[in-house]
Amino acid sequence: MEAFQFELASNAFIILVQTEEDADIIEASLAADDPVEVIAFDENVDLMVLIEDEALLALPLSPRHEVCPNEGPLEFGEKRESPFAVLKNLKLDKDQQK
Repeated sequence: MEAFQFELASNAFIILVQTEEDADIIEASLAADDPVEVIAFDENVDLMVLIEDEALLALPLSPRHEVCPNEGPLEFGEKRESPFAVLKNLKLDKDQQK
């Protein structure tokens, strides 16, 4: 749960139009592999929302550090001690006191 640093490199080309019909016309004239988004809007467009959406879509699905900052990577077959092992020991100590 440490901070995760990720370099974001994204080029987004956006064409803003007023109606869906205009968007359809422009999209039809673009090549299939053009990295252009055509967005229809009614009123003011919040540019920060568009940037935030682009950044969120560029993030990896499950971001992870290459090496965990708290401990090194586990070797194949190596098992971590269960965090519940302490609870097992508490039960054993309680049974021994009886």
